[in-house]
Amino acid sequence: MKKIISLFIITCMMVGMLAVMPISIGAVDTITIASVDDWMEHLSGKEVSDVDVNVTATELDFTGKEVQPCKNFNGTFNGNGVVIKNVTMTGKEDVALFCTSSGNYNDIVITRSSFTVEDQWVGSLLCCTNNTTNVSRVYVSGSVTVSSSAVNSSNSHAGGIIGGMGAENYTLTVTDCVFAGTVVAVEEYSGGIIGRASKENVNFVVEIKNSMVLGMVDGKSPSNGFLGYSKYSTVTLENCLYAGGDE
Repeated sequence: MKKIISLFIITCMMVGMLAVMPISIGAVDTITIASVDDWMEHLSGKEVSDVDVNVTATELDFTGKEVQPCKNFNGTFNGNGVVIKNVTMTGKEDVALFCTSSGNYNDIVITRSSFTVEDQWVGSLLCCTNNTTNVSRVYVSGSVTVSSSAVNSSNSHAGGIIGGMGAENYTLTVTDCVFAGTVVAVEEYSGGIIGRASKENVNFVVEIKNSMVLGMVDGKSPSNGFLGYSKYSTVTLENCLYAGGDE
């Protein structure tokens, strides 16, 4: 009888503990970025997926740092209004803070920076998305230059915020964003927001809402204030303003 009572008490205690314990099944890990060193350790040049990023720093100054793209990110990046500045990034292909990624990106300012690629995709925030992506309240301003030096290639997809879209059918949504930098593509496919959103026999859905392009878009045709090339895709612009320049 004593054994039965003891087992009963232990069982009740375990049930009580389970009732107050947090359920972590399927929980997403969180990376906190409080400094440039945190970014370099957790994001720069790393393959990061299935995590959320929460930025607690108000400013991240990358002067003198060799920043590399974070790859395959597909979580939520909460910038919380952080100012990212003095990023100088160059590469043979796929240049941006995040590359071949998807997910959600919110509340970010990028300024006093330059992103240059020899071939393929280049953007300030994203070089290329590969699944459903939402970008909101991103301000790319000041002396930001997104350029492509692809002298012998027609694959110079340059976008002020996003280089382009890849993979298969999915939706890219851009809301409450501003680009006030400069986009230059030696060959073609340049846009103030997105460089290219086109792939034969693939129906990309692009929604740009409440956004502005105030900077310069300079490139061969096709170039556009918001989206450089969008054949085969469904594109919606809602309450948007283009007040920049082009060549």
